[in-house]
Amino acid sequence: LLGGAASGLSAQVGEPIDRIVAVVGTTPILFSMVEERFYQSQANPATRIPKDSAGIASFKRTLVDTLINEELLYQEAIKDTTIQVTDQEVAEAVDGQLARQRRQYKTQQEFDTEMRGIGFNSVDDYRKWMLEQQRKEFYRERFSQLLRQKGTLKDLMPTEKEARNYYDAFAAA
Repeated sequence: LLGGAASGLSAQVGEPIDRIVAVVGTTPILFSMVEERFYQSQANPATRIPKDSAGIASFKRTLVDTLINEELLYQEAIKDTTIQVTDQEVAEAVDGQLARQRRQYKTQQEFDTEMRGIGFNSVDDYRKWMLEQQRKEFYRERFSQLLRQKGTLKDLMPTEKEARNYYDAFAAA
């Protein structure tokens, strides 16, 4: 996982905890970020993940591209002074998400244990990570909306051929 995981892990001597798989501007895309997105994809029943190692590697390369594109969009969004994201709206969104997640556990101790299990030292560390993710998401959404309004960005539906090729590539997996 992102922030909490890298700081909470201890490696054997000479064994890297994480590695950089791409750099966007000065922002690294870490292997742990790709793995996190992969596990999120596995949890989504609508996502078709290949079963063979070559297919999984290809799927992960696609995830790297997605993370790069998201970071590029975010970096462009923060340059646009017309886009505003407040600390309050980010905190409200995150606190709502945390409350929904917390309700899935009988006790606070179970929830704290789950947070440690996914690589965070505490719920506060998890919240800090979520705040960063939510802020970036708000910037990306608002920038994309602005580009759509200007006509610079259009939603593209895949052609039938593109949809068929995608299906054929992952249906056999």
